Formats: sequence, C-alpha cells, structure tokens
Amino acid sequence: MKFDIHAHIVKDKNEYAIDELLADMTKNDIEKRVISTFDGDTIKQGNEDVAALVRQYPDKLIGCALLNPALHSIEDDIEHALSLPEIKMIELNSFIHGYFPDHCEGVEILFQYLAKHSMPIKIFSGLGAHALPHQWERYVKKYPMIPFVFLHLGCFDYGYGCVDIIKRNANAYAETSNQYELQILKKAFSEIDINKIVFGSSYPERFTRNGYEIYDLFPLSKEDREQIEKENMKILLKV
Repeated sequence: MKFDIHAHIVKDKNEYAIDELLADMTKNDIEKRVISTFDGDTIKQGNEDVAALVRQYPDKLIGCALLNPALHSIEDDIEHALSLPEIKMIELNSFIHGYFPDHCEGVEILFQYLAKHSMPIKIFSGLGAHALPHQWERYVKKYPMIPFVFLHLGCFDYGYGCVDIIKRNANAYAETSNQYELQILKKAFSEIDINKIVFGSSYPERFTRNGYEIYDLFPLSKEDREQIEKENMKILLKV
C-alpha cells in the first residue's frame, strides 16, 4: 500500500468528486492520500471543505491547506488553517496565484507562523518565472525547522537545480509527480538521500499510476520503493 502526498479534490457540477478520488485510491493501492483544493469559493472555505472530507474519511485522507500569500487576508487565512485539526500540511502555488516568492511580503508572514508549528509545506516548483526552486531556497535556509517539499522536482526546466537545492538543505524534500525527465530523476535517485524523496500522484491532473510506474525504470530496491512510496511520508507527517 502506498501513501500519496500530493493530490487535489476537484468539483464536478458544484460537488466535490470524492467518490472518484476514493475509487482511484483503491485502483492504485493507495492507503492514504493528502488532499487540497483550488475549488473552494474562498481560501478559507476550500480549506474547511478539505477538513470536512477528512473528517468523513479519516482512515483514507489527510488534509492540506492551500494558501495564497499574495492576499491581504494571509494572516487570517493562516490562523484559520492552523486551527483546523485535520490540516497536516500547507501548500503554496506561486505559479497559479501569480506572485514572486522572493518579493512577496506574505510569504515571510506565513513562514513565521509555520516556524512555531514546524508544519511541513509543499511548494510548487517549475514552469515559469514565478516558480523557480531557487526563489524558495532563502526560506529553506532561514527556517530549518520547517520541512519543505518541492513538488514535481522542479518540473522539466528547473529539475537539475532543484536536485542540488534538496541535496544541500537537510529540510528539503523531493516529490516526483509530473517529473518525467529521466536524466533528472536519475540524478535525483543517485544524489538525494532516499529518505528525502516522497511519492505524489498529482491526481486528478495526472494519472496516478504514472507517478509510481516511472520508478520501475530505475534500479530501486524493494526497500527504497517502500521508503519513497510510504515510509518517508509517514515520518514527515507523523501519521
């Protein structure tokens, strides 16, 4: 059984497609899945919706709060997210929300809050000038008590540099969904501590099986696969 650290719950005809998400978990042997949503009417409402789904399926789902540091409401949104016991991670996507991580005051405010809780954070990395992995490294170094998970391992444009950032920072981790550049993955598996690589599916934007079947192309031991696909996330989220 696998633990999936990165998936989204989306709406279909104004209702969250939870049955489809759970069916996908069963089909792909996913024991637990971290979910967040871009489909809430507001940031707060989306995070409340995620928390409600986790309460409904506590044995299958783990809550992740999506936040937008570019909003003036960021402090209130952070406090609200941290007040929800179902929320175990934070997700940031500077590409979709359209801010530069190294020139956004709300990012610093966010990390000051998270530092008090040592809560893990997922960072979208790759695709465009708003999501360079190097824009986040200053915060990775400043806040060593916060685990930073680089989603998609920098995608195709920034994958090699993302591997280097994760190598040189003890609190940086690699998530591998949507990273299909074999040379980047080869560099990651050969240079990053296996305990710092986690499996994510990026469901439903990507097929879940793509996220783990790509591991078959590399000489990973059974123990390595177990670490990547389950144990590392268990340790990171304390579940």
